[in-house]
Amino acid sequence: MFLCLPVWAQPAAEPEFEAAWLKPNPSVELSALIPANGKLLGKCVTLMRLISFAYDVPFARVSGPPWLDSAAFDVQAKGKVGTKDAEIRLMTRRLLAERFGLECHREIKPGRVYFLVRDGGGPKMVPADEPQPPNPKLPRSFHPLIAGDVTIDEFAAVLSRYVAVPVIDRTGVSGKFHFYLWWGSNPETDPDIFQAVKEQLGLKLQPGNSDVEFLVIDRVSRTPSEN
Repeated sequence: MFLCLPVWAQPAAEPEFEAAWLKPNPSVELSALIPANGKLLGKCVTLMRLISFAYDVPFARVSGPPWLDSAAFDVQAKGKVGTKDAEIRLMTRRLLAERFGLECHREIKPGRVYFLVRDGGGPKMVPADEPQPPNPKLPRSFHPLIAGDVTIDEFAAVLSRYVAVPVIDRTGVSGKFHFYLWWGSNPETDPDIFQAVKEQLGLKLQPGNSDVEFLVIDRVSRTPSEN
C-alpha cells in the first residue's frame, strides 16, 4: 500500500524570480546548473535536473515520464542579490509550475535500494577537520566524485544519482568527512563504482528493498510557455 501526501502546489506567497528565460537546447553538451547570488544559470539542463534541484530530491527518487532526462534547456533566472540557495529552490519550483505546468506529490512506496554499509576493515574517509590528501591525477576516462565536509548520509544521496536507485546510509558512522571516489569506464582495467566504494572508502553498496519517498510527477509539459 502506498502512502500519498498532498500535491505540491505553488501558493502565491512563494518567492519568484524577477525575470526568467528558458530556451530549448537539443544538443548533447556538458550540462551545468549554478545557483548563486540570487541567480539560477543553466546550460543544457534537463527538466529532470531542474525538478531534482527545485525539490532537493535525487534523480532516482523522481517518478515521471522518461523524456524528463532528454528535454534540456538553457536557463537564466534572476532574483534579488544575496538570495540563499534554499530560497532559489522555492523560486525554481514556482518557475516550473508557471512555465511547465508542473504538479507533483510525495509518495512513500517500497522500492529497490542500496544500503551503504561498512565493509570489514572500516571507513577510509578523512574526517572533515583534518587536511584532505592531494587528489590523484586521473586519466580523462575516469569519473571522479569529490565531496568535502559532508556526512555519510549526504554522500549517500549523491551516490544515488550514479547507481540509478536510492542509496540509504546504514553505516552507523556519524560526523563529517572528505570524500574522494573515482571509477572508470573500462571494465577490464578500471574499477566500477561498486569496487571503488569498497576499495577506496572501506564501504559497500548492498542491494535491498525499503520504503522510499518518491516525488511523483502528476502533470508536466515538455514545452515551456513563452518567456
